[in-house]
Amino acid sequence: MFSVSKLIWLGVILIAVWNIFRAIEKRQARNDKNERSSGTAGKKADSESEPIATVYCSVCATFTAGAECSRTDCGMSG
Repeated sequence: MFSVSKLIWLGVILIAVWNIFRAIEKRQARNDKNERSSGTAGKKADSESEPIATVYCSVCATFTAGAECSRTDCGMSG
């Protein structure tokens, strides 16, 4: 049933499969690290930009970037 040669081949196959999965995990970790480092570069540029002052229009229920609403039927329009 179990012979020495079968056990040796089983060990060789298990080691091969284990090494393949380890290589895949390393590749995924390297890709995740690259994505995180490129993602933080974009976030740093966004954090350096100035915030935009907005005004809430209660009639339109929206925020506008200027001092008045762009709709003509709104009470905030000039």
